[in-house]
Amino acid sequence: SRVLALLDGLPVMAADAGNVRWQFLPLDNISQVEIIKGASSVVYGSSAVNGIINFRTADATETPQTRFYVESGMYGNPPNPDWKWWDSPRTFSSGSVFHLRRIGHSDLGGSIHLMNDNGYRLRNNEKLGRLNLKFKHRNANIQGLSYGFNVNGGITNKFDFILWDNAETGGLIHDESTAIELNSHFIAFDPFITYRIDEQFKHELKARVQSSQNQFPASAQNDSHAMNVYAEYQFWNKLSDMFTLNTGFTGNNSRIESKFYGDHRSLNLGMFAQLDLEP
Repeated sequence: SRVLALLDGLPVMAADAGNVRWQFLPLDNISQVEIIKGASSVVYGSSAVNGIINFRTADATETPQTRFYVESGMYGNPPNPDWKWWDSPRTFSSGSVFHLRRIGHSDLGGSIHLMNDNGYRLRNNEKLGRLNLKFKHRNANIQGLSYGFNVNGGITNKFDFILWDNAETGGLIHDESTAIELNSHFIAFDPFITYRIDEQFKHELKARVQSSQNQFPASAQNDSHAMNVYAEYQFWNKLSDMFTLNTGFTGNNSRIESKFYGDHRSLNLGMFAQLDLEP
């Protein structure tokens, strides 16, 4: 089954492995999560045959918002005392700061998130940094015209836990022969422009330029670099009190360079039209 993850209506699936980099989503500014079960809309294509999850970020209001948090803790001892391999406490900590405000006709927002997790399993630590920016401007001379961009990105360094050392004393010790260090980065730039006319017509053009890279210092044959460019145009028309029409086209171009996944290119173009009835 396929469930498509979206951020502000645009796919966030990595082009190489087809997975979602959950750790890089702007969770500090998520205002709404929409879940649609089943292939109920042609807009999202065959990648969403089992549904979609759409994360929507918040726009600024007249009142500026600033939020921050810091957390820290430590892992307790395992139930089996033979599995405790550490002498000093295993700790984790994270913190973030977020700000969103309106200046004139423009919305400005941004957040920074940092995390360091030593892990309770040997050779299973992680460090992460995430940056998110949001800009939206409503044109003062042309009513209904707005445009802007979003930027989401981050870097991470971690060791994945694959296989334990042994069942007696190594239940929380990573088998050194399978310990793999991963350095990863992700960045997405999302420009958009919207023109709405009298709550009856809406033109919307949005795009996402997304780059992701995985580097394994001790296992270069697993490295991968993926570049993806996605663009979408939608035209919405309220035909009457009961009928609305949504139509447009999409383009998706990907380039993957990887010995693990194989080097390949792809280009997908599509058109869609959907008529909705609201009795």
